[in-house]
Amino acid sequence: MTTADVVSFFGLLLLIGLIFDATRWLSITLLVLIGGGTAWYAYAKLRRSADTRAWQAQMEAERAAEFRRASATIEGSIAAIVAQHMPTLARKHRQLLQPDEYGVTNSSRWDKEVDRFVQAVLHPALTSGERQVFDHNTGSYRQRLRDQIEVGAAKFAAQQARQFRNCGSGDDLTPRDFEHWCAETLRDHGWAARPTPASGDQGADVVAEMHGHLVVIQCKLYSKPVGNKAVQEVHSARTFYGATAAAVVSNAGFTPSARTLARSTGVLLLDRTELPQLGMLVRRAS
Repeated sequence: MTTADVVSFFGLLLLIGLIFDATRWLSITLLVLIGGGTAWYAYAKLRRSADTRAWQAQMEAERAAEFRRASATIEGSIAAIVAQHMPTLARKHRQLLQPDEYGVTNSSRWDKEVDRFVQAVLHPALTSGERQVFDHNTGSYRQRLRDQIEVGAAKFAAQQARQFRNCGSGDDLTPRDFEHWCAETLRDHGWAARPTPASGDQGADVVAEMHGHLVVIQCKLYSKPVGNKAVQEVHSARTFYGATAAAVVSNAGFTPSARTLARSTGVLLLDRTELPQLGMLVRRAS
């Protein structure tokens, strides 16, 4: 073996050793990098998860705080919205809860009107938090809303009646309001009185009964004297309802022709101020 061969052999061994060391260090480096990367990924994931939980907890706390604030304000908001629309609600309440000719009241139309008011008016007017509170316990709030409207409608009707009593012409009332005022006045004086439905009344605006007397009444809120037509209609209504008497109540008097027709048909003509004396006038005429 020559010297060159020996040198080549040991050079090869050195090269193999260097390659082995490099591979070992490369493997170690890769393992360190992989392990470090995995550890960093796991740490970052845990950090993101912790941040997400903290954000969710913060949002949950904010929603809970908003819900509490809305719970404290929703009653006042509903009351203000109802008060704003009370004239319309009171009128709808009167119109849709009128008993029929058998004395039976069907509340389904009023129920639908309350639902429409909630969807079209009340719900959009609430804040987002108040809407969540309302929807969370909608049955309870709807029932309280109905009670609030019915109480408010009764107060509104009584207020209108007082206003009419204190005014000379009733300019603040509608003809339908005047009918309800007449019915209320009769009830205050012992009559079982009810306004008839707005349509299909067969000529009677109010039907009243007391002591065996059934009276059909036309209620006319006019700016000029009432003419023959009202007398003719209430005279027909007396036959239709089988009433013992018929009357026309007016705030503006009657034409001479109407008075002549009333005498021939036995229809009573009353100024609104004479309505409390209806019982005496019916007994006198019978």
